[in-house]
Amino acid sequence: KTHCSPMLKKTIRKSQNLNRFKKVLQTNRSQVFGRTEDVYMKYGITRGNEIHTKIVDVPTPVKSRFLIDDELEPSRYILLEFEGIHDSYYIGINTIEFYDAKGNTIPFTNIAVDGQDVDYETVQPAFPTGSWWAVVGESHSLVFDFGEVKCPKYVFIWCANAASTPKLLSITDAVETTPYSIRNDADKEGGFEETLHIQLAGKPKKSMEKLLFFMKKNQEGNTNLVSCTKIVEYLNSDPPANGFQGFLTKCGCHFVFYREGLRTSVCNYFFGKDHSTSVQLLNGTLVGSGETIDDVAKRAMTLEELRAVRALIVSNCVEMCWKSGWDGSLLRPEDVNLYDLNSILIKPLTKKRNCAFKELFASGESRPTYYVSHWWGEKVLDFIRCCEYHATAHNLNPSEATYWVCAYANRQHDLGADLGTDPSKSSFNAAMKMSNGVFLVIDPNVVVTTRIWVDYELYRTITTGSMLDIGVFNKGKVHLIADKDLPHETPYQKKQT
Repeated sequence: KTHCSPMLKKTIRKSQNLNRFKKVLQTNRSQVFGRTEDVYMKYGITRGNEIHTKIVDVPTPVKSRFLIDDELEPSRYILLEFEGIHDSYYIGINTIEFYDAKGNTIPFTNIAVDGQDVDYETVQPAFPTGSWWAVVGESHSLVFDFGEVKCPKYVFIWCANAASTPKLLSITDAVETTPYSIRNDADKEGGFEETLHIQLAGKPKKSMEKLLFFMKKNQEGNTNLVSCTKIVEYLNSDPPANGFQGFLTKCGCHFVFYREGLRTSVCNYFFGKDHSTSVQLLNGTLVGSGETIDDVAKRAMTLEELRAVRALIVSNCVEMCWKSGWDGSLLRPEDVNLYDLNSILIKPLTKKRNCAFKELFASGESRPTYYVSHWWGEKVLDFIRCCEYHATAHNLNPSEATYWVCAYANRQHDLGADLGTDPSKSSFNAAMKMSNGVFLVIDPNVVVTTRIWVDYELYRTITTGSMLDIGVFNKGKVHLIADKDLPHETPYQKKQT
């Protein structure tokens, strides 16, 4: 064995990561990012048939659209459950309508009322009837059938009578509600099972029986090789806060085990809702197609481009044996932070042109909708999930939601030119002035506030009166504090996030 200093070891690891990525690029010279594999398609991953429920705290009176596709999945059926009445003995609803993302109404048939199938004899449909629906009692439900799987974005509710407006509305993408808690009740959470997993890397496996997984056995990072059964036993005895956890195998595979009822959340974390578009963007970005953007403040990343970064990480991290520059350990996609990404991906890809990562894409100038204040130690996938949730909450589509992120906007091989010596005249400050507001992404341990540059950004935000939103990915979901009321936000949502 060769003994060398920790600094030399760190340099060697960076060189190894760089060499692996160069090999991929050399075999795909026409594509900036090499050939990115669609992991979602390769392993036949599906979002499953889980049931999702969203709670709406209904104001009185109400004549509003409520956003539902942020939590619900495409479905043929929608179940609406009404609980409580503001100040009456009956619930009265004038209109219920569903709309898609383009604003078109979605035709429906009301097939069940209060758990009974509509037969047009003993049970009549509540909607559409041409008049309002009034029913005595505080608890009622309606099931709607679209005839085929649809993607409703909004449900429109009109209750003209304030007294008879229901207090709570539960919206479910199925004919029955989810069996799991939507109010963080630990007694109603699903457990871990050997069948509840997705594969993200390695040769596709049909059986888990002979696989051996690396599992840490102590705080020093030492590992044991254990069976799938042992992994599940460990997860059920000490459940991860996020509800899912990834493990590498001896044969180079990567599996993510998740708690029952959280498959959709796991898919959203690693792929988003439109992974194929991200892969297409990467594979369609050709050498020479990137545009030079002289104004660093206009090098904001679109949400589509941030999602493409996620696809790059998920596709390459384990397959190319990315290693941490900190301790040399093998990285999983959920481990990668910006320090890792900068040394493994950003700097190698931008060195030849001496450009910013943003300038590798063909989208050209992008004014920032939001300036992102954060630290490089957070997980990149956590960060991107926060941006996705933030954009959805503000009703921004992926092409118009643009986020200025220093790692992607500054030219990492020529930072002096972008930063300057006066913070007030730096690229950071120029981008903050141009944006609609600041989005502070924090980590669960709030390490971000110990960074002097973040403190400066917050100081500028406060002194200039800029809008400030705060987001964190914690316990498997994004939590958001918004400076102003969000489109279609209900009081219940505001209290929850």
